[in-house]
Amino acid sequence: MKVRTYERLLRIIEGDDPSRIRRVGALVIHGMGTPDFAPKWPRATKPYPDLKERRPAFHLRMAKAIADRIKVKHSPLDPLDIAWQPIDYHSVMGPSQHNYLQRIASNTRWDSLRSFTLSALGDAASYDYRDDDDGAVYKRIQMSIYNAVRSLASRIEQGAPIILFANSLGGAVVTDYIWDRQKMEEERKKTLSKGNEPKIDPLADAGIDFTTQLTGIVTFGCNIPIFAHSHKPIEAIDFPDKLPPKYRSVAQWRNINDKDDVLGFPLIDLGGHYLAMSKKTNDFEERVLVDMPINTDWIPWLGTPFSHMSYWTDDDFIRPSAEMVARILEIA
Repeated sequence: MKVRTYERLLRIIEGDDPSRIRRVGALVIHGMGTPDFAPKWPRATKPYPDLKERRPAFHLRMAKAIADRIKVKHSPLDPLDIAWQPIDYHSVMGPSQHNYLQRIASNTRWDSLRSFTLSALGDAASYDYRDDDDGAVYKRIQMSIYNAVRSLASRIEQGAPIILFANSLGGAVVTDYIWDRQKMEEERKKTLSKGNEPKIDPLADAGIDFTTQLTGIVTFGCNIPIFAHSHKPIEAIDFPDKLPPKYRSVAQWRNINDKDDVLGFPLIDLGGHYLAMSKKTNDFEERVLVDMPINTDWIPWLGTPFSHMSYWTDDDFIRPSAEMVARILEIA
């Protein structure tokens, strides 16, 4: 994305006062592959960019589309009451992938497709290899999420409701982060109840408690089922039973997938906690977990498996997403 476009979109979703404390927080995490940055990411044959000079931009067009719909369909709600925070985890693996592609460029063709293949498959493969070493990809990705959560916490009211937008692999990545925080907190309380010294979670002080603040989840092109079958039993994060009553009244997880997207999967049929969530209702008499099949209509990928790349500004995706955001804004 061009820097000028980035700055224009950022000004639209943040308004004239970026330091304003907002009533709702929205975390947005990208999927597999290289997300959109400003300035735009260079081709694989070009030198690797300085990350300090690049800002995540993948969330901006979606945020603007949601804000525009709220203004039109949900007036007088103010979309400027939302603080948007991108989570960029690709930069953990991106430098190594990019530098490798540059070294082999003289011996290969189809560099753009090769770059996509390496970043998309490499992100998933590298992430799912877990190691106790603090330098492991899993730990470094968790730290990137932690830093984004801390940044968001500094820009919203204390205890504000949180909405999570997670694309593709990002759904597995960020729910793993939430799961780890929730389980370590449970273990801490159990250990304390026995009079023992608990293990300290080094990422527990980010300023947001997902168990009591995460009010809305939108996963799209969701990959969670790809990874879920390596765990027995298959379990989900703790949502939304421990939310304050006001937040629980509107809480919902909308899992949106194009029917032709072979990398996007329904969640309810995983069973276990996912099935249990689908049987609970909120105050709108809607299921807490809903699988929502849609048909994205971006012409190049319409009706094909490549529809995985078509969600971010598609009307069928923006409409239910904006509706959820508006409900949470109303009670915030």
